[in-house]
Amino acid sequence: MDINTIITELKERRLISELREVAPEHLILRREEEFIKNIPEFPNRTPMDDFPNPNRGTGSEDEVGVIYRPNENEVDSPEYDRKRIRAKIETDGMDALAWYRSFHWTPTDKWGIYVTTSGIYYIADEVFKKAPQITAQNLYFDNLDYLRESYRFLFLHEFFHFITDIAAVSLEMGSPTIVKSKYEIYTAQVYEKPTQDYQPIEEALANAFTYHRFYGEKLRNQISIFMDDQPRGYNSFRRFLWGNFRKGRRELGTSLTQGSASHSIAPMEILFDCQYENLSFSDVPVYLVNDMKNPKYGISFVNSIKLSELVETSTFSQDFIDLPENIKEKYQKQRNKFQSLSRGLNFEKLKGWNNIYTMRIDNNYRLSLRPINGKWELLRIGNHDDIYRKPIY
Repeated sequence: MDINTIITELKERRLISELREVAPEHLILRREEEFIKNIPEFPNRTPMDDFPNPNRGTGSEDEVGVIYRPNENEVDSPEYDRKRIRAKIETDGMDALAWYRSFHWTPTDKWGIYVTTSGIYYIADEVFKKAPQITAQNLYFDNLDYLRESYRFLFLHEFFHFITDIAAVSLEMGSPTIVKSKYEIYTAQVYEKPTQDYQPIEEALANAFTYHRFYGEKLRNQISIFMDDQPRGYNSFRRFLWGNFRKGRRELGTSLTQGSASHSIAPMEILFDCQYENLSFSDVPVYLVNDMKNPKYGISFVNSIKLSELVETSTFSQDFIDLPENIKEKYQKQRNKFQSLSRGLNFEKLKGWNNIYTMRIDNNYRLSLRPINGKWELLRIGNHDDIYRKPIY
């Protein structure tokens, strides 16, 4: 989806407003002010007024981006103020750890999903590590696997807010007579003024949306415990699970349409593209807010791998010699894509293997690699099953 074209159209129709006109105490304002306030404590951070372009990978891990820790030798978890974070979650729910900034608000170049590093560590420790995960090869997840799942968990919640933003656009673009943003009216009159214990319904649906995308009874039980302890709205996710998720979208769609909470629910669930028929995870920019005091615990996206950073191990060289000639040619073509990590590479972290990643050569062949000393070490190349079973000698 071409979001830039949408933003241009919204500006021309004056449907983009100043955030402070929407809600003076809106969560987004508090999060941004908190972030700016903490800048002096973290010298490598950038103020919101001069925030960098979004950093995100393009790997195959559900297209949410491949995260890693630049210092690959540090695999432990940091010390951080869990009590403070837990208290923030009790008042702000999931959005204490990550937040979504609408493109309906100025400045529009700051729109997107913001995920805090401390939030990623917190979810890893308080949700995923309490329900240990095992790979298809009977290997336990390592710390980076838990961090990756934690990031995905936070991303999915915020992505539903993006879906809601797009639903409002569908209404705005469909009527040339609209003179005030549907999203602005909804935010001020519905989201900020809940009248029922399950509202804001958007937060309940965002949590249900996230819950649906994780599997396993033990894991879902931990997710439920975590969500149950969140404030009103967020903790009502059970009300909208499974078949009731459609009913929830219908109610939210009606609120967007009418600009008020209504018991007269229209079939407006069609506004929400929750199956990604027109939307994709890559449509929304993502910012990692590295708020850990110790830089060794910083988290980054793998955006590209320069050819000058590649180092072949002796095992990789021998594997390459043994490849069929057509696979060797395919590999050489794929190498040209490393600098942009295009989707066709299916670049992903290999679960259960500490800091080892894989890339696609074709349907049947993969290569494995790992970051080490500022380089990327090519470990093996060969048959898909062989590489996943034994990615390193």
